[in-house]
Amino acid sequence: MKNIIINAINALSAGTINVLENFISGLDEIFAQNDNKNFKFIIILPVTPEYKKFVLKINAGNSTSKDNVKFIWYYEISTLKAIFRAYHYFIYLPWLCLRYKPKSLFVFGNYLPFAVRCRKNHRQQNKTLAYDDEMRHKNNDIRPQIIVLLQNAFIIDHNSYRNAKGLAKLRETIRRLLFNRTTKYADLVLVQSAYIKNALLVEYPDLKCDILPNPISRVFALKNNNNLFNKANTHQAAISMELPISSDNMINNDNINNTIQDDPTAQKKILFYPSRYYPHKNHIFIIELAKKFKEQLREINACFYVTLNPDIHAVKDLLKTITEAKIEDLVVNINEISQVELTRYYKMSYLLFFSSKTESFGNAFIEAMCFGLPIIAPDLEYARIICEDAALYYAADKLDNAFNLLNNLITDNNLYDKLSQSSLSQYKKFPTVFQWMTQIVSYL
Repeated sequence: MKNIIINAINALSAGTINVLENFISGLDEIFAQNDNKNFKFIIILPVTPEYKKFVLKINAGNSTSKDNVKFIWYYEISTLKAIFRAYHYFIYLPWLCLRYKPKSLFVFGNYLPFAVRCRKNHRQQNKTLAYDDEMRHKNNDIRPQIIVLLQNAFIIDHNSYRNAKGLAKLRETIRRLLFNRTTKYADLVLVQSAYIKNALLVEYPDLKCDILPNPISRVFALKNNNNLFNKANTHQAAISMELPISSDNMINNDNINNTIQDDPTAQKKILFYPSRYYPHKNHIFIIELAKKFKEQLREINACFYVTLNPDIHAVKDLLKTITEAKIEDLVVNINEISQVELTRYYKMSYLLFFSSKTESFGNAFIEAMCFGLPIIAPDLEYARIICEDAALYYAADKLDNAFNLLNNLITDNNLYDKLSQSSLSQYKKFPTVFQWMTQIVSYL
Protein backbone atom coordinates (compact mmCIF):
# COMPACT_ATOMS: atom_id res chain seq x y z
CA MET A 1 0.00 0.00 0.00
CA LYS A 2 1.36 3.42 -0.99
CA ASN A 3 0.49 5.97 1.65
CA ILE A 4 -0.05 9.59 0.61
CA ILE A 5 -0.40 12.32 3.25
CA ILE A 6 -2.45 15.36 2.24
CA ASN A 7 -1.71 18.37 4.46
CA ALA A 8 -4.67 20.71 3.93
CA ILE A 9 -4.73 22.80 7.10
CA ASN A 10 -4.28 25.98 5.02
CA ALA A 11 -7.18 25.19 2.67
CA LEU A 12 -9.55 27.74 4.18
CA SER A 13 -10.42 30.19 1.39
CA ALA A 14 -13.44 29.65 -0.84
CA GLY A 15 -11.25 28.65 -3.79
CA THR A 16 -9.09 26.17 -1.88
CA ILE A 17 -12.13 24.60 -0.19
CA ASN A 18 -13.76 24.11 -3.58
CA VAL A 19 -10.61 22.55 -5.07
CA LEU A 20 -10.07 20.23 -2.10
CA GLU A 21 -13.69 19.07 -2.15
CA ASN A 22 -13.25 18.30 -5.84
CA PHE A 23 -10.20 16.23 -4.93
CA ILE A 24 -11.96 14.22 -2.24
CA SER A 25 -15.10 13.68 -4.32
CA GLY A 26 -12.96 12.47 -7.23
CA LEU A 27 -11.28 9.69 -5.26
CA ASP A 28 -13.99 7.13 -6.07
CA GLU A 29 -13.26 7.37 -9.79
CA ILE A 30 -9.54 7.15 -9.17
CA PHE A 31 -9.83 4.04 -7.00
CA ALA A 32 -12.10 2.46 -9.62
CA GLN A 33 -8.97 2.03 -11.73
CA ASN A 34 -7.06 -1.08 -10.69
CA ASP A 35 -3.71 0.69 -10.91
CA ASN A 36 -4.71 3.05 -8.12
CA LYS A 37 -6.25 0.65 -5.61
CA ASN A 38 -3.00 0.35 -3.68
CA PHE A 39 -3.09 4.03 -2.67
CA LYS A 40 -4.16 5.13 0.80
CA PHE A 41 -4.77 8.84 1.43
CA ILE A 42 -4.35 10.34 4.89
CA ILE A 43 -6.04 13.75 4.64
CA ILE A 44 -5.50 16.37 7.35
CA LEU A 45 -8.40 18.84 7.34
CA PRO A 46 -9.05 22.00 9.36
CA VAL A 47 -12.20 21.86 11.45
CA THR A 48 -14.71 24.00 9.57
CA PRO A 49 -18.47 23.62 9.03
CA GLU A 50 -17.90 23.12 5.29
CA TYR A 51 -15.47 20.23 5.72
CA LYS A 52 -17.37 18.58 8.57
CA LYS A 53 -20.54 18.57 6.50
CA PHE A 54 -18.69 17.32 3.43
CA VAL A 55 -16.87 14.49 5.25
CA LEU A 56 -20.08 13.44 7.02
CA LYS A 57 -21.74 13.16 3.62
CA ILE A 58 -18.83 11.07 2.29
CA ASN A 59 -18.87 8.73 5.28
CA ALA A 60 -22.66 8.34 5.23
CA GLY A 61 -22.81 7.64 1.50
CA ASN A 62 -21.87 4.68 -0.65
CA SER A 63 -18.35 5.87 -1.39
CA THR A 64 -16.07 3.07 -2.56
CA SER A 65 -13.02 4.99 -1.34
CA LYS A 66 -13.81 4.74 2.39
CA ASP A 67 -11.24 2.01 3.02
CA ASN A 68 -8.55 3.98 1.20
CA VAL A 69 -9.10 7.35 2.86
CA LYS A 70 -8.46 8.40 6.45
CA PHE A 71 -9.48 11.86 7.65
CA ILE A 72 -7.57 13.54 10.46
CA TRP A 73 -8.99 16.74 11.93
CA TYR A 74 -6.71 19.68 12.70
CA TYR A 75 -7.86 21.87 15.59
CA GLU A 76 -6.51 25.26 16.58
CA ILE A 77 -7.49 28.17 18.80
CA SER A 78 -7.31 31.43 16.86
CA THR A 79 -5.59 33.32 19.68
CA LEU A 80 -2.92 30.59 19.87
CA LYS A 81 -2.63 29.95 16.15
CA ALA A 82 1.17 30.28 16.00
CA ILE A 83 1.62 27.69 18.78
CA PHE A 84 -0.77 25.22 17.16
CA ARG A 85 0.93 25.63 13.77
CA ALA A 86 4.41 25.17 15.28
CA TYR A 87 3.26 21.97 16.99
CA HIS A 88 1.73 20.71 13.75
CA TYR A 89 4.79 21.34 11.60
CA PHE A 90 7.55 20.53 14.11
CA ILE A 91 6.01 17.54 15.90
CA TYR A 92 2.72 16.15 14.62
CA LEU A 93 3.35 16.08 10.88
CA PRO A 94 6.84 14.55 11.20
CA TRP A 95 5.31 11.95 13.52
CA LEU A 96 2.66 11.12 10.92
CA CYS A 97 5.40 10.67 8.35
CA LEU A 98 7.23 8.27 10.66
CA ARG A 99 4.04 6.35 11.32
CA TYR A 100 2.70 6.03 7.78
CA LYS A 101 5.99 6.23 5.83
CA PRO A 102 4.28 8.06 2.96
CA LYS A 103 5.53 7.89 -0.59
CA SER A 104 4.45 11.51 -1.07
CA LEU A 105 3.43 14.45 1.08
CA PHE A 106 0.98 16.64 -0.86
CA VAL A 107 0.49 20.18 0.47
CA PHE A 108 -2.87 21.74 -0.36
CA GLY A 109 -2.28 25.43 0.20
CA ASN A 110 1.13 27.04 -0.18
CA TYR A 111 3.22 26.29 2.89
CA LEU A 112 5.26 23.48 4.38
CA PRO A 113 8.14 25.32 6.04
CA PHE A 114 9.23 22.73 8.63
CA ALA A 115 7.60 19.55 7.38
CA VAL A 116 9.89 16.59 7.83
CA ARG A 117 13.12 18.20 8.90
CA CYS A 118 15.17 16.91 6.02
CA ARG A 119 17.13 18.48 3.21
CA LYS A 120 15.80 18.34 -0.31
CA ASN A 121 17.33 15.27 -1.93
CA HIS A 122 19.27 15.16 -5.17
CA ARG A 123 16.25 14.30 -7.31
CA GLN A 124 15.77 18.03 -7.76
CA GLN A 125 19.07 18.42 -9.55
CA ASN A 126 18.05 15.84 -12.13
CA LYS A 127 14.77 17.69 -12.83
CA THR A 128 12.79 14.47 -12.45
CA LEU A 129 10.23 13.10 -10.05
CA ALA A 130 11.70 9.61 -10.20
CA TYR A 131 11.49 8.24 -6.69
CA ASP A 132 14.67 7.14 -4.93
CA ASP A 133 13.63 4.64 -2.26
CA GLU A 134 17.22 4.08 -1.16
CA MET A 135 17.58 7.79 -0.43
CA ARG A 136 14.21 7.94 1.33
CA HIS A 137 15.03 5.19 3.80
CA LYS A 138 18.73 5.79 4.29
CA ASN A 139 19.48 5.60 8.02
CA ASN A 140 15.74 5.10 8.58
CA ASP A 141 15.14 8.76 7.71
CA ILE A 142 11.77 8.96 5.96
CA ARG A 143 12.00 11.40 3.09
CA PRO A 144 8.69 11.59 1.24
CA GLN A 145 8.39 13.34 -2.06
CA ILE A 146 6.98 16.78 -1.27
CA ILE A 147 4.53 18.35 -3.70
CA VAL A 148 3.06 21.80 -3.00
CA LEU A 149 -0.07 23.23 -4.59
CA LEU A 150 0.42 27.00 -4.68
CA GLN A 151 -2.89 28.86 -4.41
CA ASN A 152 -1.85 32.31 -3.25
CA ALA A 153 -1.07 34.89 -5.91
CA PHE A 154 0.12 37.43 -3.33
CA ILE A 155 3.33 35.47 -2.85
CA ILE A 156 4.54 36.67 -6.25
CA ASP A 157 2.36 39.77 -6.75
CA HIS A 158 4.80 42.56 -5.98
CA ASN A 159 2.42 45.40 -6.83
CA SER A 160 -0.11 44.30 -4.23
CA TYR A 161 2.68 43.68 -1.74
CA ARG A 162 4.10 47.19 -2.21
CA ASN A 163 0.66 48.72 -1.72
CA ALA A 164 -0.07 46.75 1.45
CA LYS A 165 0.22 48.61 4.75
CA GLY A 166 0.36 47.89 8.46
CA LEU A 167 -0.79 44.44 9.57
CA ALA A 168 -1.60 43.43 5.98
CA LYS A 169 2.03 44.14 5.02
CA LEU A 170 3.32 42.17 7.99
CA ARG A 171 1.03 39.24 7.21
CA GLU A 172 2.16 39.08 3.58
CA THR A 173 5.82 39.37 4.63
CA ILE A 174 5.42 36.34 6.91
CA ARG A 175 3.70 34.40 4.13
CA ARG A 176 6.54 35.15 1.73
CA LEU A 177 9.10 34.00 4.27
CA LEU A 178 7.14 30.79 4.87
CA PHE A 179 6.91 30.07 1.17
CA ASN A 180 10.61 30.79 0.72
CA ARG A 181 11.34 28.07 3.28
CA THR A 182 8.83 25.78 1.59
CA THR A 183 10.82 25.95 -1.66
CA LYS A 184 13.81 24.47 0.18
CA TYR A 185 11.80 21.30 0.83
CA ALA A 186 9.52 21.08 -2.20
CA ASP A 187 10.34 18.65 -4.98
CA LEU A 188 7.55 20.07 -7.14
CA VAL A 189 5.32 23.13 -6.97
CA LEU A 190 2.02 22.94 -8.85
CA VAL A 191 0.46 26.21 -9.99
CA GLN A 192 -2.85 26.92 -11.68
CA SER A 193 -1.83 29.13 -14.59
CA ALA A 194 1.11 30.20 -16.76
CA TYR A 195 0.86 33.65 -15.15
CA ILE A 196 1.77 32.23 -11.73
CA LYS A 197 4.44 29.90 -13.13
CA ASN A 198 6.22 32.65 -15.04
CA ALA A 199 6.20 34.97 -12.04
CA LEU A 200 7.32 32.20 -9.69
CA LEU A 201 10.28 31.18 -11.83
CA VAL A 202 11.51 34.77 -11.86
CA GLU A 203 11.84 34.57 -8.08
CA TYR A 204 12.91 30.91 -7.89
CA PRO A 205 14.56 29.97 -11.22
CA ASP A 206 15.71 26.52 -10.00
CA LEU A 207 12.29 25.49 -8.72
CA LYS A 208 10.57 22.59 -10.47
CA CYS A 209 7.13 23.89 -11.36
CA ASP A 210 4.22 22.47 -13.39
CA ILE A 211 0.86 23.97 -14.41
CA LEU A 212 -2.29 22.21 -13.23
CA PRO A 213 -5.40 24.31 -13.99
CA ASN A 214 -8.38 23.96 -11.67
CA PRO A 215 -11.14 21.66 -12.86
CA ILE A 216 -14.74 22.67 -13.26
CA SER A 217 -16.60 21.62 -10.12
CA ARG A 218 -18.89 18.61 -10.45
CA VAL A 219 -21.86 20.76 -9.49
CA PHE A 220 -21.33 22.79 -12.68
CA ALA A 221 -20.11 19.97 -14.91
CA LEU A 222 -23.36 18.05 -14.35
CA LYS A 223 -25.34 20.99 -15.63
CA ASN A 224 -26.97 20.43 -19.00
CA ASN A 225 -25.54 22.96 -21.43
CA ASN A 226 -28.51 22.38 -23.70
CA ASN A 227 -30.46 24.64 -21.38
CA LEU A 228 -28.47 27.62 -22.59
CA PHE A 229 -30.39 30.19 -24.56
CA ASN A 230 -29.66 33.45 -26.33
CA LYS A 231 -29.97 35.82 -23.41
CA ALA A 232 -29.31 38.92 -25.44
CA ASN A 233 -32.22 38.33 -27.81
CA THR A 234 -34.66 37.00 -25.23
CA HIS A 235 -33.91 39.76 -22.72
CA GLN A 236 -32.80 37.04 -20.25
CA ALA A 237 -35.01 35.46 -17.62
CA ALA A 238 -33.57 37.42 -14.74
CA ILE A 239 -34.72 38.50 -11.33
CA SER A 240 -37.25 41.26 -10.97
CA MET A 241 -36.38 44.19 -8.78
CA GLU A 242 -39.47 43.29 -6.77
CA LEU A 243 -37.21 40.74 -5.03
CA PRO A 244 -37.49 40.79 -1.24
CA ILE A 245 -34.38 42.70 -0.11
CA SER A 246 -33.77 42.97 3.60
CA SER A 247 -32.41 45.91 5.55
CA ASP A 248 -28.85 44.63 5.22
CA ASN A 249 -29.18 44.56 1.43
CA MET A 250 -29.59 40.80 1.06
CA ILE A 251 -32.04 38.83 -1.02
CA ASN A 252 -34.20 36.17 0.58
CA ASN A 253 -32.99 33.12 -1.32
CA ASP A 254 -35.96 31.01 -0.23
CA ASN A 255 -38.35 33.20 -2.22
CA ILE A 256 -36.18 33.80 -5.26
CA ASN A 257 -37.83 31.25 -7.53
CA ASN A 258 -41.21 32.80 -6.86
CA THR A 259 -40.12 36.25 -7.99
CA ILE A 260 -38.91 35.58 -11.52
CA GLN A 261 -41.05 37.61 -13.87
CA ASP A 262 -42.09 36.78 -17.43
CA ASP A 263 -42.32 40.40 -18.53
CA PRO A 264 -38.90 41.33 -20.01
CA THR A 265 -39.46 45.04 -19.39
CA ALA A 266 -39.64 44.39 -15.64
CA GLN A 267 -36.45 42.35 -15.52
CA LYS A 268 -32.94 43.29 -14.55
CA LYS A 269 -29.76 42.19 -16.27
CA ILE A 270 -27.66 40.67 -13.49
CA LEU A 271 -23.95 41.49 -13.54
CA PHE A 272 -22.69 38.71 -11.28
CA TYR A 273 -19.56 38.82 -9.11
CA PRO A 274 -19.45 35.69 -6.89
CA SER A 275 -16.56 36.15 -4.49
CA ARG A 276 -15.96 36.19 -0.76
CA TYR A 277 -14.61 39.39 0.67
CA TYR A 278 -10.86 39.92 0.53
CA PRO A 279 -9.32 43.36 -0.04
CA HIS A 280 -7.78 42.32 -3.38
CA LYS A 281 -11.19 41.26 -4.70
CA ASN A 282 -11.80 44.98 -5.17
CA HIS A 283 -15.54 45.12 -4.48
CA ILE A 284 -15.19 48.85 -3.92
CA PHE A 285 -14.59 49.25 -7.65
CA ILE A 286 -18.08 47.92 -8.39
CA ILE A 287 -19.59 50.27 -5.81
CA GLU A 288 -17.76 53.26 -7.28
CA LEU A 289 -18.86 52.20 -10.76
CA ALA A 290 -22.49 52.04 -9.66
CA LYS A 291 -22.23 55.41 -7.92
CA LYS A 292 -20.76 57.17 -10.93
CA PHE A 293 -23.04 55.62 -13.55
CA LYS A 294 -26.19 54.98 -11.52
CA GLU A 295 -28.52 56.70 -13.95
CA GLN A 296 -27.03 54.92 -16.95
CA LEU A 297 -27.21 51.53 -15.22
CA ARG A 298 -30.87 52.09 -14.40
CA GLU A 299 -31.51 53.12 -17.98
CA ILE A 300 -30.03 49.88 -19.36
CA ASN A 301 -31.80 47.93 -16.61
CA ALA A 302 -28.68 46.39 -15.05
CA CYS A 303 -27.48 45.71 -11.51
CA PHE A 304 -24.57 44.00 -9.78
CA TYR A 305 -25.00 40.96 -7.55
CA VAL A 306 -22.23 40.26 -5.00
CA THR A 307 -21.81 37.45 -2.46
CA LEU A 308 -20.50 38.96 0.76
CA ASN A 309 -20.77 37.92 4.39
CA PRO A 310 -22.43 40.90 6.15
CA ASP A 311 -20.91 39.92 9.50
CA ILE A 312 -17.41 40.91 8.35
CA HIS A 313 -16.48 44.39 9.56
CA ALA A 314 -15.13 45.55 6.18
CA VAL A 315 -18.26 44.26 4.44
CA LYS A 316 -20.44 46.26 6.84
CA ASP A 317 -18.57 49.36 5.69
CA LEU A 318 -19.16 48.46 2.05
CA LEU A 319 -22.88 47.88 2.62
CA LYS A 320 -23.10 51.17 4.50
CA THR A 321 -21.50 52.93 1.52
CA ILE A 322 -24.09 51.33 -0.79
CA THR A 323 -26.95 52.48 1.43
CA GLU A 324 -25.64 56.03 1.83
CA ALA A 325 -25.18 56.35 -1.95
CA LYS A 326 -28.78 55.11 -2.45
CA ILE A 327 -27.69 52.43 -4.93
CA GLU A 328 -29.19 49.40 -3.15
CA ASP A 329 -31.02 48.61 -6.38
CA LEU A 330 -27.73 48.59 -8.32
CA VAL A 331 -25.44 46.65 -5.95
CA VAL A 332 -27.31 43.79 -4.27
CA ASN A 333 -25.66 41.50 -1.74
CA ILE A 334 -27.02 37.94 -1.69
CA ASN A 335 -24.62 36.76 1.05
CA GLU A 336 -22.21 33.83 0.70
CA ILE A 337 -23.95 30.95 -1.06
CA SER A 338 -23.32 27.26 -1.73
CA GLN A 339 -22.09 25.76 -4.99
CA VAL A 340 -25.59 24.46 -5.72
CA GLU A 341 -27.06 27.94 -5.23
CA LEU A 342 -24.34 29.37 -7.44
CA THR A 343 -25.57 27.37 -10.42
CA ARG A 344 -29.00 28.97 -10.06
CA TYR A 345 -27.56 32.47 -10.00
CA TYR A 346 -25.32 31.81 -12.97
CA LYS A 347 -28.38 30.72 -14.95
CA MET A 348 -30.09 33.99 -14.02
CA SER A 349 -27.09 36.20 -14.73
CA TYR A 350 -26.39 38.20 -17.86
CA LEU A 351 -22.60 38.27 -17.51
CA LEU A 352 -19.73 37.88 -15.09
CA PHE A 353 -18.15 41.12 -13.92
CA PHE A 354 -14.85 40.26 -12.24
CA SER A 355 -13.01 43.16 -10.58
CA SER A 356 -10.26 41.36 -8.65
CA LYS A 357 -6.77 42.87 -8.68
CA THR A 358 -4.96 39.53 -8.61
CA GLU A 359 -5.76 35.81 -8.69
CA SER A 360 -3.88 32.52 -8.71
CA PHE A 361 -6.64 31.22 -11.00
CA GLY A 362 -10.20 32.54 -10.61
CA ASN A 363 -12.73 29.70 -10.39
CA ALA A 364 -15.57 32.06 -11.27
CA PHE A 365 -14.12 32.41 -14.76
CA ILE A 366 -14.61 28.77 -15.73
CA GLU A 367 -17.90 28.58 -13.84
CA ALA A 368 -19.24 31.48 -15.91
CA MET A 369 -17.86 29.89 -19.10
CA CYS A 370 -19.77 26.71 -18.28
CA PHE A 371 -22.97 28.75 -18.60
CA GLY A 372 -21.82 30.64 -21.68
CA LEU A 373 -21.66 33.96 -19.86
CA PRO A 374 -19.58 36.77 -21.35
CA ILE A 375 -16.95 38.11 -18.96
CA ILE A 376 -15.71 41.60 -18.17
CA ALA A 377 -12.42 41.70 -16.28
CA PRO A 378 -9.47 44.02 -15.66
CA ASP A 379 -6.75 44.02 -18.27
CA LEU A 380 -4.35 42.01 -16.14
CA GLU A 381 -2.28 38.98 -17.08
CA TYR A 382 -4.03 36.58 -14.70
CA ALA A 383 -7.38 37.26 -16.42
CA ARG A 384 -6.12 37.20 -20.01
CA ILE A 385 -4.38 33.84 -19.57
CA ILE A 386 -7.55 32.14 -18.29
CA CYS A 387 -10.22 33.93 -20.37
CA GLU A 388 -8.45 34.71 -23.67
CA ASP A 389 -11.22 35.72 -26.15
CA ALA A 390 -14.05 34.99 -23.72
CA ALA A 391 -13.76 38.38 -22.01
CA LEU A 392 -13.65 42.11 -22.57
CA TYR A 393 -10.84 43.81 -20.66
CA TYR A 394 -10.97 47.27 -19.10
CA ALA A 395 -7.95 49.26 -17.98
CA ALA A 396 -7.51 48.34 -14.32
CA ASP A 397 -9.32 50.73 -11.96
CA LYS A 398 -10.61 52.90 -14.83
CA LEU A 399 -14.33 53.43 -14.20
CA ASP A 400 -15.14 55.07 -17.53
CA ASN A 401 -13.47 52.34 -19.55
CA ALA A 402 -15.23 49.61 -17.55
CA PHE A 403 -18.65 51.18 -18.01
CA ASN A 404 -18.14 51.71 -21.75
CA LEU A 405 -17.35 48.02 -22.20
CA LEU A 406 -20.32 47.06 -20.05
CA ASN A 407 -22.67 49.35 -21.94
CA ASN A 408 -21.44 48.09 -25.33
CA LEU A 409 -21.91 44.48 -24.29
CA ILE A 410 -25.45 45.05 -23.03
CA THR A 411 -26.60 47.10 -26.02
CA ASP A 412 -24.88 45.09 -28.78
CA ASN A 413 -26.59 41.72 -29.18
CA ASN A 414 -24.11 40.52 -31.81
CA LEU A 415 -21.16 41.26 -29.52
CA TYR A 416 -22.91 39.50 -26.67
CA ASP A 417 -23.60 36.38 -28.73
CA LYS A 418 -20.04 36.28 -30.05
CA LEU A 419 -18.57 36.55 -26.57
CA SER A 420 -21.00 33.97 -25.21
CA GLN A 421 -19.88 31.44 -27.83
CA SER A 422 -16.24 32.22 -27.07
CA SER A 423 -16.98 31.60 -23.40
CA LEU A 424 -18.39 28.14 -24.08
CA SER A 425 -15.43 27.29 -26.33
CA GLN A 426 -12.92 28.44 -23.72
CA TYR A 427 -14.64 26.32 -21.06
CA LYS A 428 -13.78 23.15 -23.00
CA LYS A 429 -10.06 23.82 -22.53
CA PHE A 430 -10.18 23.10 -18.80
CA PRO A 431 -10.02 19.64 -17.22
CA THR A 432 -12.83 17.65 -15.69
CA VAL A 433 -12.39 16.56 -12.09
CA PHE A 434 -11.39 13.07 -13.27
CA GLN A 435 -8.79 14.39 -15.72
CA TRP A 436 -7.42 16.69 -13.03
CA MET A 437 -7.30 13.88 -10.46
CA THR A 438 -5.58 11.56 -12.92
CA GLN A 439 -2.86 14.16 -13.42
CA ILE A 440 -2.38 14.59 -9.67
CA VAL A 441 -2.07 10.82 -9.15
CA SER A 442 0.60 10.71 -11.86
CA TYR A 443 2.69 13.07 -9.73
CA LEU A 444 2.18 11.03 -6.59
